[in-house]
Amino acid sequence: MPSTGPGVRADTRTELYHAIPDDRTAALPGSAPSPYPPPPPAYAPPPGYYPQPIYVTQQVQMAPAYVAVAAPKSMAAALLLTFFFGPLGLFYASVAGGIVMLIVSVLLAMVTFGLSLFVTVPACMVWAAIATSNYNARLAGPPQYSQNVR
Repeated sequence: MPSTGPGVRADTRTELYHAIPDDRTAALPGSAPSPYPPPPPAYAPPPGYYPQPIYVTQQVQMAPAYVAVAAPKSMAAALLLTFFFGPLGLFYASVAGGIVMLIVSVLLAMVTFGLSLFVTVPACMVWAAIATSNYNARLAGPPQYSQNVR
């Protein structure tokens, strides 16, 4: 059996932990060697190395700007549809207006035997022109200014 004194490594596995002296306890007389390997040396940057400065910028998160993707309605199409189809053509410019004028036109046409269409069709054309103009104005909306915060 080889000698297992301080500074001498053992040749067998059973004597391995007892034969390798721990650097931390080797200087202390009467202390038992540690069964764990010594910790790795601390990391030190190379000489002359200076870390780069870190620049922190403030980022402000803003709500995304929404853009209307609907196309404007054509005034000519609204007038032609209401001229040829009456209240049914008004559905292009205004659905609510088309429903109201359809009910009014049917009721008046039943009472006047269809003569009221000479009044309701021009009324539908006026309503279509106003509804199309209002829709296009709402679509354009007021000018919006963005606030760029830096």
